[in-house]
Amino acid sequence: MPVNVLTSGRYASLTHADFAALGAARLSVGGSLARVAYGAAINAAQGMLNGDFSGLARAADEAEINTLLTKHQRS
Repeated sequence: MPVNVLTSGRYASLTHADFAALGAARLSVGGSLARVAYGAAINAAQGMLNGDFSGLARAADEAEINTLLTKHQRS
């Protein structure tokens, strides 16, 4: 029987191959990507409150985002 797995929390360190070996047929990240984004925003904001704007240098540029979003589109 295929198993669906939420790949977050303590399971986030496993690879696609690890999940496949365990019998997972479908992987879901749930809200993990949003929490990663919130974490980055919080870290950058905390730096800015202390006068450090270097956290903004890690921002993805528009071309990088567009490439990622269009590269894996299903047809």
